[in-house]
Amino acid sequence: MIIRTNTSTAKARAVSGEGAVVGVVAHRRQSPARALQALDVADLMLRRFDPSSGEFDHRQLYRIVQSAIGDATLPSGLKLPPSRELARALGIARNTVVHVYEQLALEGYVRAGVGRGTFVAEAGRRFDDSPQRRAPAATRRALLSKRGSQLVDEAGAGRQQWGAFTPGVPEVRQFPVQVWSRLQARLWRKTTPALLSYAAGAGDAGLRSAIAEHLRMARDVDCAPEQIVLTSGTQQSIRLLAQLLCDPGDAVWLEEPGYWGARSV
Repeated sequence: MIIRTNTSTAKARAVSGEGAVVGVVAHRRQSPARALQALDVADLMLRRFDPSSGEFDHRQLYRIVQSAIGDATLPSGLKLPPSRELARALGIARNTVVHVYEQLALEGYVRAGVGRGTFVAEAGRRFDDSPQRRAPAATRRALLSKRGSQLVDEAGAGRQQWGAFTPGVPEVRQFPVQVWSRLQARLWRKTTPALLSYAAGAGDAGLRSAIAEHLRMARDVDCAPEQIVLTSGTQQSIRLLAQLLCDPGDAVWLEEPGYWGARSV
């Protein structure tokens, strides 16, 4: 006789009529990624892949994997099938699968390592900015002004928060975290009251001078610190420029695709 348990430790015992322990099988609780790995991920893609659809193989496979990652059908940490096995299962060229995996890696949906395989990355999760997710804000509409209601309607986040060709996002993996932390610690050891109080309207004078010097040396831009205004980010910069240069009803041109936040200004 065998008893299967769902506990994390195998404490149950299966005892026969004579009192002898025959066997114990314990199932540890599995993460969604491990649970899905127990199934066949290639079979999931095979059920969604339609070779008779007329759509190019690489586009269809990319759309299937991207959609499955976006709605968490393929959870973060899940190991995707090797390109050779997936190509064989779908009846397509291996280079097609390799191309799709590389494109997904460039966009931050998956991460790959030589000899380790391809895994769904945490960055592959995308924010859901659909109206259904923002619906609770409508219950407070009666308390808002017309301008406030407009701001709520247009509020949101880009569907892609990180990865190649994401507007407004630099290559964050190359950020010098250790150097930054060391310089920040050195500065805080010599903190002055001026750093803990309100700065000038255009920002810290020392930082603006350093930026002006950098622009002169690295970009050959002749400017003075008084011409530089520090903001909290791209969104505030665009809003400030719009307030200074545009009047209500003015027409503006925006890039498409471009920075999603510019449309909410």
